[in-house]
Amino acid sequence: MAVPKKRTSDSKTNSRRAVWKRKAKKAADKALSNAKSILKFNSKQYVEDLTSWDKTDFTNLAQQYPERYISSSSSEETNTTIEEN
Repeated sequence: MAVPKKRTSDSKTNSRRAVWKRKAKKAADKALSNAKSILKFNSKQYVEDLTSWDKTDFTNLAQQYPERYISSSSSEETNTTIEEN
């Protein structure tokens, strides 16, 4: 088994650790950005293998999630109707 002959200096250890943390933060930020993009249905920003998705998933989003596509005027009418009852 290989054993180092001398102790690694603190500056070299810290430098390597900083590089690892920088790479990990970049990967975490990218994953968070992709997750936000998926939740907002921004298919233009998030590219994925479309063979696993049915194309109707993208074309019928308004039917699947009507609460995300309600206009502001209709939501105000709904709020007044609920308050009146």
